[in-house]
Amino acid sequence: MSSPPSQVPASRIPLLGMGKPPHRQGLVIAVVHTSLPLVNQTFGANVRLA
Repeated sequence: MSSPPSQVPASRIPLLGMGKPPHRQGLVIAVVHTSLPLVNQTFGANVRLA
């Protein structure tokens, strides 16, 4: 169980707030995009929002 390919998009998140102050909406989006792969792994792809 090494790092699955579904976690790759999470590494792109810093690009969203590059040189900009963290906004709440941006933070929420980043958190959602970060946790979606983890949620998918945990619940077995029951959550298919993206």
